[in-house]
Amino acid sequence: MEIHIFSWIMDIFFIFTLYILYKKVLGLRTENRIIQLLGWSACFFAWNLCSYLFAEKPLCNGIFTLLINFAVMHALYKGNLKAKFVLVLLVVAFGFVAELITVFIMNMLGIVMEGNDEARNNLYAGSAASKIIWFIFVKIIARLSNHEQKKIGLTEWLDILLVPIGSFVIFYLTAHSHYLAVTTDEVIIFGVLFAINILNYFIYQKMQLQADETMNHELLKQQNDYYRARNEETQRQWETLRKIKHDMENSYVLELSYLENGMYEELHKLYLDVIGRMKNQKTMINTGSIGIDSVVSFKVEMAEELHIEVEKEVRAGGKICISNGDLNVLMGNLFDNAIEAASKLPEKDRKIKFKINSDATALLFEISNTFDGKLSKNSDGEIVTSKPDEKNHGIGLSAVREIVNRYNGTIVVAQESNVFIVKTILYYKEKD
Repeated sequence: MEIHIFSWIMDIFFIFTLYILYKKVLGLRTENRIIQLLGWSACFFAWNLCSYLFAEKPLCNGIFTLLINFAVMHALYKGNLKAKFVLVLLVVAFGFVAELITVFIMNMLGIVMEGNDEARNNLYAGSAASKIIWFIFVKIIARLSNHEQKKIGLTEWLDILLVPIGSFVIFYLTAHSHYLAVTTDEVIIFGVLFAINILNYFIYQKMQLQADETMNHELLKQQNDYYRARNEETQRQWETLRKIKHDMENSYVLELSYLENGMYEELHKLYLDVIGRMKNQKTMINTGSIGIDSVVSFKVEMAEELHIEVEKEVRAGGKICISNGDLNVLMGNLFDNAIEAASKLPEKDRKIKFKINSDATALLFEISNTFDGKLSKNSDGEIVTSKPDEKNHGIGLSAVREIVNRYNGTIVVAQESNVFIVKTILYYKEKD
């Protein structure tokens, strides 16, 4: 009886791995959990029925198992038939590779898998090991499909590998302590370990989701700040224009009076006063894209308040097909870094130069700034923020790289003497 329960536990664990894989690769056809539960429950009972009916015909058993798997996939998940057929073949390939790895490792360790009670226990352990290895494959696929950035860090590798491998080691050491068939205690132990693996996966996914929501909240807050600043600045500009319009008639009368009476010195002072007021107007960027105009105008104003000389080159041609939110995040964070670095220098050396160039296919944004020549890098050699608030600025810098990848773009970082340069190119996505 214990061996049957053990097999059922492994089948349930395998179904969970399939559920994770299909959900990530294909997407759910329905979010109704009852339908999902009923579909996979039918799959479980059908598999066991096939194992009973075709116990002496492994080929038939394998074919019917694949057909049942394909039927559940087609009923519960999105995607065309070709994609689903390829995915079923990949499932078979993953299972085959997992079993090959298991046999290879056991042969290297001198573990026999046939001939006596000890070998039968080893066979059970090997079957469990292949499921664990297959689960690791699925966790890697799920991780790679979760973000645009495909790099997996050391902490994530530990999460992917440590719990599954540790679970197998615990079970094997327990089962290998005697040469009998699987006992009730071992069934309970490995059932709990399988449950821990699944729970660990879902907890980690939930933590990632919460981290993404935190990032989105921070980015949305940043974007709203830019929009608010842009709106306030636009209102100030309109107020100034209304005042100029209101005063224009009186000004013309006064100018005419100065001319008629030969009061050229007073007329000269009046013009100097008008020119001075015009020079004091704050810089506004007008590219036709509110995502660019809002953040760049806001950041230029910040730089000028810190007595940073700003030089600009803007050539916007055609519609810029990039979301305003992405533009705010990318340009806002690169400007923040440039302003922070330049502001550390004496006022006479503070300079920022930026270039915006767009056409029908792509957007170029290049920004350079003077700095003290000191760069902070992480263990991978990537430049990181030196700001005190590393948590939030780390989120922003990560988002810049993600946005560049999202638009299949490129980012180039260079240093020329004491000038730091960042060049980004974002390509517009083709419309479906």
